Amino acid sequence: MNRATKNKASKRVVEAMNEIENEPHAPIDYIHSDNDSGFLNEPMTTWYDTHKIRITRSRPHHWQRQPI
Repeated sequence: MNRATKNKASKRVVEAMNEIENEPHAPIDYIHSDNDSGFLNEPMTTWYDTHKIRITRSRPHHWQRQPI
C-alpha cells in the first residue's frame, strides 16, 4: 500500500497511515521503510505502538536488504 502526502510532516503521515489502515485488506503486521524522518519520529512511533505494528528499516546503500 502506498499514499502520497504533501510533505513529510508527521500529521500528514499519520493521516495517510490511518487511511490505509481503514481500507479493506489484510491486517498490517509491520512497516518497512527507509531511514526517512517521516516514518521515524515520535508521533509515528506512538502510532506504531498504539496499533501494535512493528517497524523495520533499510540500511543505507544496501538495496539487496529489502524485504520481499
